[in-house]
Amino acid sequence: MIIKINNKTWELDQPSVNDVIEKINVETNDQYFFSHFIADGKEIYENHELFLEDHLTGISELEIVLKTVKQFINDILLSASEYIQRAKPELPPLVDDFYNHADKSTWNRFVAFLEGLEWLNQMIAVIDGTKQHPINWDQYLIIAGAMKEHLETLQEALENQDEVLIADTIQYELLPLLEELEKEIDSTIDQEGYRYDIS
Repeated sequence: MIIKINNKTWELDQPSVNDVIEKINVETNDQYFFSHFIADGKEIYENHELFLEDHLTGISELEIVLKTVKQFINDILLSASEYIQRAKPELPPLVDDFYNHADKSTWNRFVAFLEGLEWLNQMIAVIDGTKQHPINWDQYLIIAGAMKEHLETLQEALENQDEVLIADTIQYELLPLLEELEKEIDSTIDQEGYRYDIS
């Protein structure tokens, strides 16, 4: 199997999953993040280890795609911005449903919203762990701290099935925080990053 990383190429006779991971770890230092890999032309973005365990013996060429820390932060912020843009219009109807007594669909949408907030918190934690931060990083940390507090409130409301508290927390606390986070992300991308031209 041929492994390509950052314009370097290795030919391994019978590589193990650990061999591949070790190569990735050696090449990803403080300057790079592992993004995804391309196995015989097929891009794989998630469950990397599982994919390798299932398909390693059949792969003839594995290209490991790394991004600089700056590219990685830019791309993850673009994803967060897209998520917030999709989530914001969904929240007022969700809030209304909680004020008017939630049904199964309402609870399912609420769980999806919680997963999105958790993802945003993880994104901020990942960027915080890098050596490079956007200029306005302190604002992100303030927003993340406030989001965590409100998530705890939501957790209590969920345990008590307090639909009014859930609706109030989303409407008056989390929606404004998401709008604030979106402004910070847009500011970072416009000042320090870039948007991909889709035209």
